[in-house]
Amino acid sequence: MFIKRRKQDKTESPASDTLIGSQWRGVSYIELVRGTGAFSEASLLGRGSFGSAYKGILSYGLIISAKVFNLQLEKAVKSIGT
Repeated sequence: MFIKRRKQDKTESPASDTLIGSQWRGVSYIELVRGTGAFSEASLLGRGSFGSAYKGILSYGLIISAKVFNLQLEKAVKSIGT
């Protein structure tokens, strides 16, 4: 699992969609389980046709969203690489 994190410039608005200065950090499955409360209903952000999205907070305070794909759907498996 990887999380893409963007350094926020003090002059940049939080809603900016620029990826300049972004970094990748590996995140273990156990970190995701702990951060999302074991993917509990309380951390559920929403469900879509390919899976569910959860809000979480990692041990060092980074707020994340984690998408869990339904791998029984062929289209969901194909969408992972795009």
